Amino acid sequence: MKRKTLLKITLLLGIILIGSCQHDPVFTEVTDPNMTDPDITDENGRICDSDTIYFSNQVFPILMGSCATTGCHDSNTARAGVNLTSYENIFETGRIEPFDLNRSNLYRVITETDLSFVMPPGNPLPQDQIDIIGKWIEQGALNNSCDN
Repeated sequence: MKRKTLLKITLLLGIILIGSCQHDPVFTEVTDPNMTDPDITDENGRICDSDTIYFSNQVFPILMGSCATTGCHDSNTARAGVNLTSYENIFETGRIEPFDLNRSNLYRVITETDLSFVMPPGNPLPQDQIDIIGKWIEQGALNNSCDN
């Protein structure tokens, strides 16, 4: 009887000890010799590609600061039916055509050469910001981000 009780207690303690073991996951650093800076990673250890345009990091701040403002393309005003306050709205109401600048209305209006039609009105985006938006569309207009 004592032996069965001792065996049950030992078994129970063993189960408790095994169940309480925790191991940190093993991460292998990902390196790509084609990357210009392999040390740029997000919080999940993924490499942020310096050639990729990230919507949340690069495109959205431009649109929020220059276009989705009060009286223009914010959610309350949405001039000409264009609301640029979220990825979904930008994609839908800005009529983005992934991989195709010529068929993307948003890109056409920010590159308009007639100052009476260019967006934002009277204050065109700087060329570097236009290039970011253009490259993002050419890369497929993804809803992506990278947190360094």
